[in-house]
Amino acid sequence: MSFLNGIELPVDWSDITVDEFNELNSIDREEHGFFGYMLERYCILAGIDSDDDRIEDVPIKELNKEITKLKFLNIQPSFQVQKKVQDKKLIPFNKLTLGAFIDLEYYIQDHVKSISKIFAVLYRNYKQDEWGNEIYEPYTFDMNVREAEFDMMHIKELYAVVGEYIKWRNQLIDTYKVLFDGGETNEELTEEETEGLQSHEIQQLKRDIERQESLKKFSWQKLVFDLAGEDITKMKSVFELPALLVFNNMSMNAVLTKNK
Repeated sequence: MSFLNGIELPVDWSDITVDEFNELNSIDREEHGFFGYMLERYCILAGIDSDDDRIEDVPIKELNKEITKLKFLNIQPSFQVQKKVQDKKLIPFNKLTLGAFIDLEYYIQDHVKSISKIFAVLYRNYKQDEWGNEIYEPYTFDMNVREAEFDMMHIKELYAVVGEYIKWRNQLIDTYKVLFDGGETNEELTEEETEGLQSHEIQQLKRDIERQESLKKFSWQKLVFDLAGEDITKMKSVFELPALLVFNNMSMNAVLTKNK
C-alpha cells in the first residue's frame, strides 16, 4: 500500500489558505516542467516534501490519479466579492486615502505576490458612530502583522476583490487620464527617432530618456512632496487625504491652468 493513501487532500478552494495560495503560485512552471509543476502543487497541499524518496516508489499511474484530485486548482478561486470577511469589512474604494491608493499601485504590479498586502489595505476593522454611520479603521496598522493575519484566511473568501479593485482603478485612471497620462517613454530609440541626428545629439536624447525613466520611479513621492508645498513635515497629512479629493482638485487645477 502506498504511503499516499493516508493523505487527506483539500477538495476545493474553500480549504486553501492565502498562505498556501501564495506557496502554490511561487512554483516556477518552466523550471519544473508540466508534471513536476503538478507534483510540486500536490506535495504542498499533501504536506509532504517533494524530495521524499518514497515518491519515487509510487507508480506514475497512481501519482497521476492523486494529482487529478486537485483539478479544482485550475479554476479561479472565486468570482463573488465578499463585503465582509471574518471581523473585517471591505472599505468602499472611494474612501481610500491617497497613501493607500499609492501603495496599491505598487502592489498590483505583481498582485499575486502581493495579494496578502492588497487584502490588508482593502479589508479593515470598522465600527459605527453614534448616528449609525460606519467608520473604517485608518491606514495606520502594522502591515506585517495584518498581512500575516490574512495569510491564515481562506483564499476563496478574498480572491475576487483583487479583480474588482483593478477594474475600479482602471476606470479611475481613465477618468483622470489628464493627470496620469504623462506619455510613455521607450529606452530603445528607433531609426526614425534618430534619423538626421548627430551622435552627440543621440547620446543626449538617450540621457533624457533615462532621466525620465528614473523620475517615474519617484513620481508619486514627488506628487505628494509638491502637494505638501515641498515641506516634508506636511507629507503625512497629504497621504491621509482621500484619493478622490486629491484627484478632483488636481483635475480642476489642470483645467483652470489650461484655460488661463
